[in-house]
Amino acid sequence: SYVLWDENVVPIFVLEVVSQNYRKEYTTKLDEYAALGVLYYVIYSSRRRRKPHLEVHKLVNGKYELQAGNPVWLPEIGLGIGCERGNYSGVTREWMYWYDQQGQRYLTPAEQIKQETQRAQQETQRAEVAEQRVQQLTEQLKALGIDPDNLD
Repeated sequence: SYVLWDENVVPIFVLEVVSQNYRKEYTTKLDEYAALGVLYYVIYSSRRRRKPHLEVHKLVNGKYELQAGNPVWLPEIGLGIGCERGNYSGVTREWMYWYDQQGQRYLTPAEQIKQETQRAQQETQRAEVAEQRVQQLTEQLKALGIDPDNLD
């Protein structure tokens, strides 16, 4: 957790994840963080029924303004934040994710590993096909009486 009096720097971004009960995240804390000068105050509650699960508030002239969209781009941070349904560690539900400026979601570490593994497998398959083709051509040259090792 972040302790303001230890760090002596007001954070630019605060994320509140609401668990079972609301603890003034949508009322008093908005005013408190605005008074501190926190630029972005983000609240996530998967239990909300009539309102969005994710709210991004930006401090403008001393007051928080609710930002529209999902994801929401945070230019001062260079990231977007949003939520969407996904699978993480075998659990399928709505998750919060980071996004780039074009709204493309950044992969989780597990997704990055899976993507790299698939890419490596494809490269291996391409290399095997190329090697088979070289072998076929070598055999064809030898059948024609040409030594492929002495083509200079």
